[in-house]
Amino acid sequence: CWTKRGRDEEHRALAAEDTHRAAEDLHRASLAAEAADNQHQQVAEDLHRASLAADNQHHAAAEDTHRAAEDLHRASLAAHNQHRTAVEDTRRAAEDLHRAAEDAHQAAEDLHSASLAAERWCALPAPRSCQLA
Repeated sequence: CWTKRGRDEEHRALAAEDTHRAAEDLHRASLAAEAADNQHQQVAEDLHRASLAADNQHHAAAEDTHRAAEDLHRASLAAHNQHRTAVEDTRRAAEDLHRAAEDAHQAAEDLHSASLAAERWCALPAPRSCQLA
């Protein structure tokens, strides 16, 4: 038969065991929370490093794109200048060729006139002094 004192001691022992188990559960929960916090901190650091790396890559790509745009602009200006120079050179060459054609035409007309004059001169009777010789 249980005495009041025995029941109180058993209740105290059971309560102490329950308290001990609760403390162990709380300790495990605390360790799990600490591990989760460490994991969260690691993920945050990894995310920060990845963000910095992505920002650096974006910055480098933007600089590369800007340099490529500047290079393309310079090449476009050079091509435009070369085209303009080629057009001017072609125009001058065409003008020179046109003048040369006009000169050749004038020379042909002069040659034709000289040829006609030679024909007329040859058709004239020889002077008497030439006939005696």
